[in-house]
Amino acid sequence: MLNPETPRRLQRHLSVQQVGAETLVYDELRHQAFCLNESSSAVWRLADGEHTVAQIQAAAAVELKAGVS
Repeated sequence: MLNPETPRRLQRHLSVQQVGAETLVYDELRHQAFCLNESSSAVWRLADGEHTVAQIQAAAAVELKAGVS
């Protein structure tokens, strides 16, 4: 059972590629592509099912050198 306190990014049927500070995500089932900006990319990487929302917020703020809400 997934823990809502530790969000996990989708991983199945996705192609993910880091391009500079951005992340390109292609949904192979829906044939849709998404370009995540630097802040969204940081949250995406940290949403691994191990970090709580508060931990993701704190780590992203340090990485981005900016407040994250």
